[in-house]
Amino acid sequence: MSESSRVGRSAPEEKELDRLLLGTRLKDAREYLELSQEEVARILRIPRSAVSLMEAGQRKVDAIELKRLAEIYQRPIDYFTGESGAALRGVPLRSGPPWGVWGRLDLCGASYHHAALN
Repeated sequence: MSESSRVGRSAPEEKELDRLLLGTRLKDAREYLELSQEEVARILRIPRSAVSLMEAGQRKVDAIELKRLAEIYQRPIDYFTGESGAALRGVPLRSGPPWGVWGRLDLCGASYHHAALN
């Protein structure tokens, strides 16, 4: 018997709930760092609407996007997927954003400038 059968949810319902949970965690992490959807979209080189849809659980996030988002948001990937309970443990962020006081975040050639939040 599958896990979804035991809790009374079908596989599609479970996948939808997983996407919604992932979206909520992505949005929370982005807002914690005071980044806009536009800023994240620029770094990822995707439309802002794609970031919005990911956060709403209406768009799938591919593995490479999730890896990049985890780097940007300074969280382990399992924080977003909930695979090892990292989200429940409250994984602490590093001391500050990866770009320093007035530094530069350069992920795959996408430059981005932002003031430190410390």
